[in-house]
Amino acid sequence: MNHIFKPLNLLRDGLTTKKTAHLHIKSNTVTWDLYFVNGKLQYAQHSLQSEETIKYCLISLAPHSVVKINSANSTNKLQNLQLLDIVNELFSSHDINSTEKILLIKELSQDALESFLCLKYGEYQWNDINESQSLKLKETIGENLFELASVIKTVQIRLQQWQKLSPFISSPYHRLVFVNPSLLKDNVPNGTLSPTILMKLIKFMKGLTIRQLSFLLKQNDVKLANLLFPYIQHNIIKVYPPNLPHDKLPTISSITRESNNVIPLRQISSNQENITEKNNSVSTSVTNNNLSDSSLSIPSKSLMTKDNNHQKYKIMCIDDSPTMLETMKSYLESDSYNVVTVDNPMKSLSSLFDSKPDLILMDLSMPGINGNRLSQILKCSPVFKNVPIIIVSGNTNVLNQEVIEEIGAKDFLAKPFVKNDLLAIVNQYLQPIQSLTA
Repeated sequence: MNHIFKPLNLLRDGLTTKKTAHLHIKSNTVTWDLYFVNGKLQYAQHSLQSEETIKYCLISLAPHSVVKINSANSTNKLQNLQLLDIVNELFSSHDINSTEKILLIKELSQDALESFLCLKYGEYQWNDINESQSLKLKETIGENLFELASVIKTVQIRLQQWQKLSPFISSPYHRLVFVNPSLLKDNVPNGTLSPTILMKLIKFMKGLTIRQLSFLLKQNDVKLANLLFPYIQHNIIKVYPPNLPHDKLPTISSITRESNNVIPLRQISSNQENITEKNNSVSTSVTNNNLSDSSLSIPSKSLMTKDNNHQKYKIMCIDDSPTMLETMKSYLESDSYNVVTVDNPMKSLSSLFDSKPDLILMDLSMPGINGNRLSQILKCSPVFKNVPIIIVSGNTNVLNQEVIEEIGAKDFLAKPFVKNDLLAIVNQYLQPIQSLTA
């Protein structure tokens, strides 16, 4: 029998009582399985995740590994922990490293939690995990445990971004079709894509889901949905409901402010002790909605020149910590980026404008001027209008989607991080998409 429940209450129960247990939920024929160890999240999945889900997650983590997955079975429904068998195969064959494996497991868990938090009713059961079962899970999943509050915060921010697109879009599995290409010549209010790019998109947009299209274009699905949103509003693109079986997943628009499914994170973590992740390599990345033509497809002329002539992108790192600057520089230069470091932006403000970077990594807390104010100053200049700014900070509690938008930043990377975390977020904004060709 289905019961009305609030998913966050279940998560709070697992956290505050420090459960070592398996939470099984069933709703509308779909099942979710969440694994906890002493109140920390080990892994989460739902029954409609497939090899296609892994491929989507790999685009930002390890795109070279996508081709290693057998596409013939990419949409097959996988049972139990078979999705993790694929992850472990990628790791065993050295297609992904240990850090990428941890990040991939976290991405898969967040993908499952995104739909879980949208549930309003279902059947659920807590099952204790004994020592033998715990050892078996460690062999399959690994020993890394995730801080539940941090994971949920990331998922909540994504849900808030999706909610802004309601009621037109309420699922990454909505299907898109160009219904009126003749309107492409008209100026679409708030549209940032050129007619040329839109014409290229017509070749792909023939009933593909937002998730499938974002995979082809190597884009985050929320970003892509925001980019296409003005054209959906003006009936140039039509949105169709998800096909089976994804129509069984709860829609994001089903979350209302009154439902309290998306609530302040402190209500989850207020009773939580100082939990740290066993591996600090997992970062929180927040996606901004403000995208431009160049972020989707054909890069600007300057970026095209860099790509064609194998010139290096220039990245400016702004932080008052010499150690942090040296770390970022060593990580980025090893990946062929040209790095400029600034430890006192107030003393070298003029040099910031002269350097003309392609991307800026900026700390929030600095003496003399904080990152919030500096970002706003830079964004007021036409020189930096289209330059992505990524906030790099250990103070995650003060950041949410609204704050990041107000700052004028594109994204956020939590300290501490490892090389792969930094490169993944930088590559997301500087690597041109190869899928769209003339």
